[in-house]
Amino acid sequence: CGGTVIPTSCTNGTYADVNPFWYRFTCFTSGTLGFIIDPINNNDDYDWVVFDITNRNPNDIYTIASLNIAENWSANPGNTGAANNTNGLRQCAGSTYPNFSSLINVVSGREYLLMVSNWSASQQGYSLTFTGGTAIITDPLLPALQGATVNCSGTEAIIRFNKKIRCNSLAANGSDFSVTGATIASVSGFGCSSSFDMDSVRIVFSAPLAPGNYTVTMMNGTDGNTLLDNCGTGILSGSIATFTVNPQAPLPMGAVTPPPCTPSLLTLTFTEPVSCNSIATNGSDFIITGPSAVTVTSAAAVNCNSAGETNSITIQLSSPILATGNYQVQVTTGNDGNTLAGQCNRTVTAGSTAAFTLATQPSYPIGTLSPLSCVPTSITLNYTNDPLDCTSISPDGSEFIITGPSGVLITSAGGQCNINPNLQTITVQLAAPITVSGTYQLQVRNGTDGNTIRGNCNRYITVGDFTTFIVPDVPPVLMDSLVPVACSPVSLRLLFDDPVRCSSVAANGSDFVVSGPAAVSVVSASGVCDANGLTKQIDITLSSPVVRGGNYQLQLVNGSDGNTLLSECFRSTPPNTLTFIASDTVSAIFQYQVQYDCETDVITFSHDGRNNVNQWNWTINGNPAGSSQSFTQSFSASSQNQVQLSVSNGLCTDSHTENIVLDNKVVAGFTSPDMICPEDTASFKDISTGLIDNWQWNFGNGNTSTLPLPPAQLYPLTGTEILYPVTLTVSNNLGCSTSITKNLKVFGSCLIAVPNAFTPDGDGLNDHLYPLNAFKADNLDFKVFNRWGQLVFQSGDWTKKWDGRINGIPQATNVYVWTLNFTHRDTKVKYSLKGTTTLIRK
Repeated sequence: CGGTVIPTSCTNGTYADVNPFWYRFTCFTSGTLGFIIDPINNNDDYDWVVFDITNRNPNDIYTIASLNIAENWSANPGNTGAANNTNGLRQCAGSTYPNFSSLINVVSGREYLLMVSNWSASQQGYSLTFTGGTAIITDPLLPALQGATVNCSGTEAIIRFNKKIRCNSLAANGSDFSVTGATIASVSGFGCSSSFDMDSVRIVFSAPLAPGNYTVTMMNGTDGNTLLDNCGTGILSGSIATFTVNPQAPLPMGAVTPPPCTPSLLTLTFTEPVSCNSIATNGSDFIITGPSAVTVTSAAAVNCNSAGETNSITIQLSSPILATGNYQVQVTTGNDGNTLAGQCNRTVTAGSTAAFTLATQPSYPIGTLSPLSCVPTSITLNYTNDPLDCTSISPDGSEFIITGPSGVLITSAGGQCNINPNLQTITVQLAAPITVSGTYQLQVRNGTDGNTIRGNCNRYITVGDFTTFIVPDVPPVLMDSLVPVACSPVSLRLLFDDPVRCSSVAANGSDFVVSGPAAVSVVSASGVCDANGLTKQIDITLSSPVVRGGNYQLQLVNGSDGNTLLSECFRSTPPNTLTFIASDTVSAIFQYQVQYDCETDVITFSHDGRNNVNQWNWTINGNPAGSSQSFTQSFSASSQNQVQLSVSNGLCTDSHTENIVLDNKVVAGFTSPDMICPEDTASFKDISTGLIDNWQWNFGNGNTSTLPLPPAQLYPLTGTEILYPVTLTVSNNLGCSTSITKNLKVFGSCLIAVPNAFTPDGDGLNDHLYPLNAFKADNLDFKVFNRWGQLVFQSGDWTKKWDGRINGIPQATNVYVWTLNFTHRDTKVKYSLKGTTTLIRK
């Protein structure tokens, strides 16, 4: 604790316990309480509060203000406390408040708490003296022995006192006590591990005390005193207390929990706990007698508690008890030298018994039959909630015989035991399926092992017990229907309402014959079989697709396997016929005729409608175009078109696609240079599209040509930049014609030079500085510097020009230095030029 807020009546701040010490005391005589707290260092400031904590948790002082009955928080150092004055019971913090409060009224029987708080935090200490008041807070009761008790086993005694005794006044060797007829092994005070005082002492004896009366005498111990109370007053030497060790009755014998019919484990339950370590683990504490010999192999406690005790013991037997009758479990002295022991050193008397009975059990039932198939190959007996001993079943099935309309041979028998605790089975396997209908009897007899079948509780099925079953007479399975056939079917799917055996389907398809307008051969047949080898569907494969329409018949016949189809009950399906309809196949190939024109061509599409086609769906370039047998549509004379037709006669469908390319539209086009130097060669290439028969070139320099690939042209040096119009006109014999014209720029000169002045005033004349006519300058690098040598413009493209601005700011009239580096395209000569140009502002 420390640093926690204390509720107070003072209002000039928050008050808390600072480095506190706490004193708890009881008022024995009502009156006034006075005390002095005297610091060792008179400069220390101590505060204090007195609380009434009668019937309270001491921590309540932090939350309940009414427990505070007097307090002094004066800031003055030196002595403080409660004295005979008129200052009042409550002094708050500050130097104006006195160090001493008035005497405090305390009441007999109530409990109080004094907190001393060290505000200075010096930790040098103080003396506390209770003086000046009339109340008594010192316990006037003289210490004395109050009584003694002993445990039932006589191994320990408890000595009680009439008040609290100092723990450190107890001699550890027990010399403070003398007990007639007993040797003390050790003593310990109750609560001394967590407190400084005690109200009782435990004495442990070196051996259990015999029944009788005993006296405990208070002695001066080897520590020079008896036992002392908190005021240092000792219990009078020679004081006595008495106790009696009573004789104990034997531990009651336990009862046997009713065992199952053939127990291999018995459970004894005791009304009083038994010590787990008194049980001989080899079971020698017990003997079992009765109609048959029983051997005990071990014994064990059930759920020993923390005290090492149990109320149940299990007894393990060497084998289950099979004989019925009355039995007894007798307790005897085991090889551990005792019977069973419990509390207070009480034991079960040797020869004590507990009886149990194993009742006679009825015979084991023959079991219930699982539902049988119509041609059973095995018989299964079920045993619900009645355990079955599989080891008692003869593997050859000799415990069973079957009689009925036909002879039945049993080949084996086996059981499924301890798999499902609620259902166990015996399966009797037959040499062949029972195919003759009628009532049969499964009867039990002694097998080759000399017994019938055994269940739980050593019960056997009585010889002669039987159960009956019926093999029914069921009709064969008929062909039900054919799945509607698709266009040009290559297989048929035959369906049945009830399953047939897959093994009865001839794999070569010889169970089936197909007839109709066209010859059809069957090449194979197979069923879609389940885990039991049964199917309700047979797929019949044909040698080739049925492409001719009409009515066809599927006939069932005896196949190469000597039968038609067999039902699950091995009944043969009688020959019969099913009919199906096939349709003619169709073709979606269509015809079309083109009517050519210069800009737009017209195409007529048509289909012959053969094999009863009655549905047409036309699609052109992915878009629906019509649903009639024929139609007409216009197309660009220069286009690529994808035309698709899908047709159907209600069963068969087909699709066909044609890619139709129209290129009779004439579009003129050629390639040429955009600009050239005078007297350089200019080449022209025709890239016109469409059906072209005639070319007419006009080069703008007075020359013409009618060749698809015309000769190169020369343009003269005039000293002036000229745009020459070049025109190509193309046409065909259908009368379609078109032209295209491009301008060819011929420079006035291709002499590369930089002007010595420019006027960037936006009038469109000489507004920029750049290398003129640098058309054939490769790897060009043009730079402009101001008079301070700062780079103001740079370009590797001769068409990029300086506009006389730096960072968007127009520059005043001045002289600028330029450098020009390039490689001439024709001569491959490298040039490095330098000069000046004047920027002129008008």
